Amino acid sequence: MKIIGRSVKGPVRAQNEDAYYIDENNAIWAVADGMGGHTGGAIASQLAVKVVADYFLSTSVADITDPEKEIQQVFQIINRKIKEKQNIDADLKEMGTTLTLGMLRNAYLFIGHIGDSRAYVFRANKLTRLTQDHTYVAKMVSQGILTEKDAISHPYRHLLIKALDGANNEVDIVKFKVQANDLYLFCTDGLLDGISETEIEAIIEKNGTEDLEQLAEELISGTLAKGSRDNITVVLARYDDGREVEK
Repeated sequence: MKIIGRSVKGPVRAQNEDAYYIDENNAIWAVADGMGGHTGGAIASQLAVKVVADYFLSTSVADITDPEKEIQQVFQIINRKIKEKQNIDADLKEMGTTLTLGMLRNAYLFIGHIGDSRAYVFRANKLTRLTQDHTYVAKMVSQGILTEKDAISHPYRHLLIKALDGANNEVDIVKFKVQANDLYLFCTDGLLDGISETEIEAIIEKNGTEDLEQLAEELISGTLAKGSRDNITVVLARYDDGREVEK
């Protein structure tokens, strides 16, 4: 498994409130996008990825038999720690974070997801979204009130209805069958602030999936050139070896 990450501060941001985590050996990766003010957002996203790192570093990952249960446990720990910080410091009362966490196990990618960071797979020259945004606008699209096209430019498109914010919000778990040569893209919403899914697909198809560092640069520079103002974080994971897929 080849995994790389890149995070940049948005052009109008005082601080980068995004964070990411990569563990190539155990095929685990995550992206987080903090909220609740410059300080609170950065604290929340960093806390989230630190819990992910600490949890799996203290766990025998090879012996995990129920990835979904482990992922849910990680999210519960993060939520509890955020609540503890909110109770101690009134300035952090509104802090929270998105989190999209991937774990490859026995022919499947297990994804834990809350918020509006996203997970995609690029397979056979087609980009497919694997997660659903927890936003008011996404809910309106699912109810037929808004079209996908209208949602892209809606003024409240970033307004979350669920996040890791101290409340006991349910976490989405996605189980996806992997194939050799899959490319997985996890990103914060800043990437989609400038370019569309169709444009992301075209950038990947044009650049290929061999040089992930260069591909990440192209994705980020592409969305900045189109006017993205948010922080941007991209994690790219390419599965090259078919042996685990065949288990």
